[in-house]
Amino acid sequence: MRNTRFCFPRPLLGIALLSCFASRVGAQSAIPANDNSPASVVQKYCKLDLDGARLSSQNSNNDAITALATWPIEPGWDTSVVVSAFEIVSKNIGPRESSVTVRYIVLGKMFGAKVTPSQKQKELVTFVLRKSHGGWLIERPLIAPHVSVSAAISALHGLLDDEKDPEQIKRLNAGIDLLVRWKNGAGSSKAP
Repeated sequence: MRNTRFCFPRPLLGIALLSCFASRVGAQSAIPANDNSPASVVQKYCKLDLDGARLSSQNSNNDAITALATWPIEPGWDTSVVVSAFEIVSKNIGPRESSVTVRYIVLGKMFGAKVTPSQKQKELVTFVLRKSHGGWLIERPLIAPHVSVSAAISALHGLLDDEKDPEQIKRLNAGIDLLVRWKNGAGSSKAP
């Protein structure tokens, strides 16, 4: 039986996110839902992460993403990487340990209300999985959330709903405006 994990409340992103996002990424549906191969586990993890499952411990998909990894406690992330897409680019399958490399198309970073374009356009992450009694689980690395533009917009709207400080409201609106431009500009990460 797996330990359940508790996600610490995030000081800036502790708002429950909408579960439906318009972003479509790579070959998300190429792997059947009942497939428990290392590539399938990583695909499911990346898709849930993209949809914002790791932005809040209160997200309805938090338990689903927790079940795909070995770490018992998810840190409270203040920083997220905003991406337009991900794809699995390589797999190395072994009997007890496997690795799956994912390429992310990075648009920028989000630190609370601050959204900044990224100089780095692509990021490669190699996930290492260990076979357990229940199937394959991601063992490492534990990376910051990699979220879609839609998930990032939802997160900032959630923060805006409860904000009282005029300066913070201004920063949140500026972040939302930049993210909307990225979304409408087919993923352009250039600042206007």
